[in-house]
Amino acid sequence: MRIWRTTILVALICLALLVSAARPWRMGTELLADRFRDSVIFNPGASPGMRGVAAHKRLAERHEADGVRTVVVDVPVGELVVEGSSDPSIGIEAELTGYGVDTDDARRRLEDITLSVEQQERILRITGQIPVTQTRGRSDRMDVTVRVPHSIAVQTTAGLGNLRVSGIDGDVTAIGRLGKVRVERTRGDITVRSDLGDVSVVDVEVQDTLDIYASLGKVHVRGALGRTNRIETATGSVDLEIPESTSLMLDASSSMGKLKTSFPVTGHKESGMSSGASGQLGTGTPVGSLFIRVSLGDISISTFPSR
Repeated sequence: MRIWRTTILVALICLALLVSAARPWRMGTELLADRFRDSVIFNPGASPGMRGVAAHKRLAERHEADGVRTVVVDVPVGELVVEGSSDPSIGIEAELTGYGVDTDDARRRLEDITLSVEQQERILRITGQIPVTQTRGRSDRMDVTVRVPHSIAVQTTAGLGNLRVSGIDGDVTAIGRLGKVRVERTRGDITVRSDLGDVSVVDVEVQDTLDIYASLGKVHVRGALGRTNRIETATGSVDLEIPESTSLMLDASSSMGKLKTSFPVTGHKESGMSSGASGQLGTGTPVGSLFIRVSLGDISISTFPSR
């Protein structure tokens, strides 16, 4: 039995790595490279022939938010942070880093890394582009922070690196290819996709829809759910902390794991290595639905006091 479970786990890891290799890079039109200032740093610990010299460019840019309803941000490699702000404009801060075998090589690679901004009607697109390289050494990257008015919806994609979205009152879409995804202090619909990495959705008030899928990673949700809630993970546990006043119709199951809950629940059943429930979660009249599917991992549903 242990060999069978190990084989399944290895297969799921390989599948997640294959999926995470697809990076949706989009082209923009307004290049901002001429607004950067750069510096060069040498890394004496690098081996000969490897890319160990780092060249940097930094950006601080501001755009009017009039007419903008959605901000779309795509970063292929690096940390991405999107924050809600009381400032009526949209602020962009970024540091681009290119690595080379020497100073000239690092500078050349840096010039090929671009960040573009393009407005199409009510959508503002911020797109990073990093050329693919086969050279050994550190990966070129861009670390980007975007601040938007609280009411604007955001759609974010991080290829290789952590992603954090916070303080948004509009709808949030957060896609992580390889890295942790965290959504916090939001009030709107939430969609999260993670190929390889843990997902945290905390201190949120979902307006209508919560939709989370993780190929390989733990999922943690803390906050008030919406009317339609769906959480799926292939390998990893699901941990929910929701208000004690919650009343939903529950359809939850784990193929290899346990369902544990501090809520009253009907239709709880266990069979061999699987566990689940199909019935009502909580008391009173149900006001929505909660669907959970886990292939390998436990499900935990617990309460915290309602405010």
